[in-house]
Amino acid sequence: MHLNLVERAQLLHDLFPEEIPKLVSYIDGMCAVIIEDQEQSRASWSKGLISFDGWLNLATEIQAIIKKHGNLLYKRHSLFATELFGWTKGLVSAHCLIVYVTTQQLPNPKFKAMIEILFDQSASA
Repeated sequence: MHLNLVERAQLLHDLFPEEIPKLVSYIDGMCAVIIEDQEQSRASWSKGLISFDGWLNLATEIQAIIKKHGNLLYKRHSLFATELFGWTKGLVSAHCLIVYVTTQQLPNPKFKAMIEILFDQSASA
């Protein structure tokens, strides 16, 4: 059985609801960096699937969603999953998850492992 991106995000939220606030904050921060450091981000852009302008638009949209829904994203798994991982927004959010587990010291090794299992791009294709 294959889960789509929204279903994987919902499962992650269901299994680790206590981790979601920090995760949403990290996604918000990564989107802020994309938006604030446009020149540097554009110069180093190498993602072939989407243009940098498309990536920038998605990051802006994700920040607006986080601002609009705030704490509800922590409490409602379906809102978290559909708003942050639905459609092309999922490309940015899933990328943020992979960066999160590869650059941050996460105290819960099971949470890290689940992100790697659910969102590793080579495994989820």
